[in-house]
Amino acid sequence: MDIDSAEKPSVHPSGASEPVLSLTKERTDAAVETIGDLSVHAEPVEAFLGFFSRIDIIRMRQFLFAACCLSLVFFVLACWRPAGFGIGGRYLDAKAELTKRTGDLDKAIANLEYVVTRDALYQDSLTLLGRAYYKKGRHRDAFQVLTRALAVNQDDEIAWIMLGVTQLRLNDDAKGLESLKGGLTLLSQVSKDGYRGIDVWDRNSVARVALRRAVFAVTKGLEDKPSLIATSEALIARIDDEEWYSRGEQLDKLTKPD
Repeated sequence: MDIDSAEKPSVHPSGASEPVLSLTKERTDAAVETIGDLSVHAEPVEAFLGFFSRIDIIRMRQFLFAACCLSLVFFVLACWRPAGFGIGGRYLDAKAELTKRTGDLDKAIANLEYVVTRDALYQDSLTLLGRAYYKKGRHRDAFQVLTRALAVNQDDEIAWIMLGVTQLRLNDDAKGLESLKGGLTLLSQVSKDGYRGIDVWDRNSVARVALRRAVFAVTKGLEDKPSLIATSEALIARIDDEEWYSRGEQLDKLTKPD
């Protein structure tokens, strides 16, 4: 039977008989034409997907570099706030002034006093304030603040070292020597595999050499007190220098493409 002319009867729900719509050759051709029209609309999608498949490695690196730079900008905006803006901002400003060689001690002290009067437990703010008092020559104030810092965190190696040299300055030599021994022991333990969140610490062994010199000075006891104080102060300075160098190196890695 010819499919073009065949009609198959059906019963309408109303009971009347009417022909069922059959899939004729003409309808088949029309369906094929419709599908062909739809395939035209798929071409832009294929082209869109093909665009990404043609991105080469250089452009991808450029994109990643831009993303890293943007992340760095957000990081700086989040951490480095204007001077005097909140506890966090004042703490960072004070630490920068205290640990860099040309810092402003008066500014560091003012900011740290602001921080500790509002939150004495904020990071190592008490230790930094004690260090600032010491560098300013206020040894009695430094002693009181460093003692308080160690009451908060007895494992603070920098506070122990600074307390030791402060006690030596105040002529409490026996206790100062013991404080130094404890601080140097703690420092040698915590700085073996990285230090202060820095994985590659002291690449050129500058801080380690300073540590060995301080340990040697302590083993000699009080026979050369000025040298004992000087080597301990030099150790703290080398640690500050290394932290500045390592933080800067970390930022360089973030901003340089592979």
